[in-house]
Amino acid sequence: GLFDLGLGRATAFRIAALRDASAEERATTLWTAIAVNLALGIVGALLMWAAADWFFTDIFKVVPAIRPEVDAGVPFLALTVPVATMTGVMTGALQGREQFLRTNTVSVTSTILFQLFPLGVAWAFGPYLPHLLLAALAARLVAIAILWVFCHAELTRGHPMRVEKARVKELLSFGGWVSVTSFVGAALVATDRFLIGAVIGAVAVTIYTVPFQLAQRIAIVPSALTTALFPRLSAAPPEEQVRLGGLAFRTLASLVTLPVLVGVLLIGPFLELWVGREIGSQAAPVGRLLLIGFWINAFALVPFTRLQASGRPHLVALILVGQVFPYLGALYLALKYYGI
Repeated sequence: GLFDLGLGRATAFRIAALRDASAEERATTLWTAIAVNLALGIVGALLMWAAADWFFTDIFKVVPAIRPEVDAGVPFLALTVPVATMTGVMTGALQGREQFLRTNTVSVTSTILFQLFPLGVAWAFGPYLPHLLLAALAARLVAIAILWVFCHAELTRGHPMRVEKARVKELLSFGGWVSVTSFVGAALVATDRFLIGAVIGAVAVTIYTVPFQLAQRIAIVPSALTTALFPRLSAAPPEEQVRLGGLAFRTLASLVTLPVLVGVLLIGPFLELWVGREIGSQAAPVGRLLLIGFWINAFALVPFTRLQASGRPHLVALILVGQVFPYLGALYLALKYYGI
């Protein structure tokens, strides 16, 4: 996923911003995004292939008995990189045209096939790793084929392949900042568990992670809403962006607040029933704070999306980067002196 470099989001932004432009301009943007992403995907595949021998020898040691099977699977693993990056670009293009039913239909279909194909191959031929990877790859290729049919019908039909250097720069500039945001955001989300384990111990990680996984489900609603909002904001003038942002705030408040309040009240009894009194009683206060945190973060996603949709993804990235060291320092001191 690192080799996507935010081009899926960048493609969605550019296609949405070109809503009133000519069909040829939108087609050129998609062709350019596909060309750049395919090149990045191939580079990523070659790097993964080259690094696999070192990784499986020195980092993740594989017992000699199954090493040949792992080595035989590496080429198929490498092929997943361009497949993943291409999926992101075509999904972004359809999102830019607000074709959410189509993208979600493909996503659901792909997820189901991603489970069924390898299971079917394992049942028919045995659990040989290269065959399982090939089956998983085939499921993703089916998704790409369907996405391409939709993209061709919506954007490229009647327009020959054309790549523009200026659009390459635009896509990489926007996508690069989105990549920084994704990387730093993921690091911030994962750091707490590493520090909890280092400062307090592994048991505390469990007490934290169980309610975290529950509370995190709150993010599904704001994530879905802002994904749908992004192309509309990208094509809107500033006054309309303000109006849509206010509407999104009110919608989120009505959708998320009551479930969070119910969760705060019920998470204690639920955790004791689910994981037992010993862990549940310790995890419940953590869960209540996490639910409130995810509730606040739901509203933060609106200005986050507005900044990206107005062509300022660098501000989002810089704000996240600016959080890193204060957050790490505060987290360490809080764990050391106050516990989980």
